[in-house]
Amino acid sequence: MRAPFFVSIREIDRFVNQNADFILDAIDKAVLTKKHFCEGEEILFKGKSHIIAHDKMANRTRVEGDKVILGLSLYTPKDSWLKFLKDETSSQIHEIIAEFGQFDTKGFKIIVKSYQSKWGSCSRNCLSFNLKLAMAPVEVIRYVVVHELCHIDIKNHSKHFYDEVEKFDPNYKTHRRWFKQNAKELSL
Repeated sequence: MRAPFFVSIREIDRFVNQNADFILDAIDKAVLTKKHFCEGEEILFKGKSHIIAHDKMANRTRVEGDKVILGLSLYTPKDSWLKFLKDETSSQIHEIIAEFGQFDTKGFKIIVKSYQSKWGSCSRNCLSFNLKLAMAPVEVIRYVVVHELCHIDIKNHSKHFYDEVEKFDPNYKTHRRWFKQNAKELSL
């Protein structure tokens, strides 16, 4: 608990007691949504739940059936997962961009890194994507890539923009809805 130095302990206690339910709920949510990357914990990959296992001898993370096996010889469990997500997301994005040769991406830098709330962006000469996209279903990743590719030519979210997105992803509304309903599940 933080408070200005002039606030008495009594006032702080009263505030905590009056807001105890809210504070406890917030703590529960923070603990429940945070991943610890322990063996047996569930984690999403390509929209499906997988069980975490550890391999202390391996230096690469891999997926085998319904398991994500974190390679721990070089990294902590979280760092191993982040590296794996970055590599997988990058691979997926490059494959999807290759499908759409009609978009001129020459001169564009493709960046994959961790963002708190955005899934993709298109700036002057850079397409950026959230590494957590690999946790989403492939068709949802495809929607995000198409969305950003369409921003190369149309820099707003007008009806014209979404008409263009729809040409390449007729189910984009479903994919957008998936994000609104499931984005919190893609937490680290």
